[in-house]
Amino acid sequence: MIDYQAVKAVVSVIRLGSFDRAARELKVTQSAVSQRVKQLEQRLGVALIVRGSPCSATTVGAQLLRHFERVELLERQLASSMPGFIGPGSLPERMTIRIAANPEWLGSWILDAVSEFVRSAPFLIDLVLNETIPTLERLRAGEVVAAVTSGEERLEDHDSRSLGSLRLVAVATPGYSSRHFPQGASPEAMAKAPGLAMGSTDPFPKRWVKVALGDDVEFPVHRLPSRASIFDAALAGIGWGIVPAHHAAAHLRSGTLTELIKGTGFDLPVQWQVHRVAVHQLEGLTATIVRLAQQSLELDGIS
Repeated sequence: MIDYQAVKAVVSVIRLGSFDRAARELKVTQSAVSQRVKQLEQRLGVALIVRGSPCSATTVGAQLLRHFERVELLERQLASSMPGFIGPGSLPERMTIRIAANPEWLGSWILDAVSEFVRSAPFLIDLVLNETIPTLERLRAGEVVAAVTSGEERLEDHDSRSLGSLRLVAVATPGYSSRHFPQGASPEAMAKAPGLAMGSTDPFPKRWVKVALGDDVEFPVHRLPSRASIFDAALAGIGWGIVPAHHAAAHLRSGTLTELIKGTGFDLPVQWQVHRVAVHQLEGLTATIVRLAQQSLELDGIS
């Protein structure tokens, strides 16, 4: 059997960053917290916490944290249907839900949905964003319980809702286009014109080239750290880049950006996926995300 008193000690240290804060939250002495953590580490034969300021989780500690978060969700669901089964004070007043999404790229409707949800739900939100790791992979690994994902893949043991499609277009400044594509974006010109990509595995520039030109073309690439920086770099005339149509709309209307080839964008399916352990607890968030996302994508003309 799992010693959940010890697990709670580990989780509190990881969440709060110190043994002292964990002791205050658990209403025990710091020595008691240290002892519980040490005993569990000895039992498992691995370190669970990286001691420091702040303390953080080891790989195994992070796995334990994710397990405990799912247990908390199940217990909260049980408490709502069987109030007498779980004693008062056994569950935290608010628990943290980890969600992966990219509001900077998809739009502010994600934050609007979270805002509506937390006004009445007993949850805190940990919005995870590290663009080097796709949200789908974070969800698959169990690092988050819900995510806004791109593409058509639906994970097993997850509830999936379609949010619509994100229209992606290839843009550049008029000055960049006149220098590199004086006769239009032909395969020959594209092979010499620097594009913009996020890291070394960004699939979107090559996908657009295939859609627009009907063939695979190798081209030089400037690598940038985020989707937002690709948009900024395109505006600065550094290269051509793939951006959401709703980000580029005002600049396309004003003429500060231009499409490389009009009408050659492509649609990226967007989904909201929730692990089944959290489906019931996140019903309100799911409904709000579906409603606001579909409204936003429709209003932006990219559905």
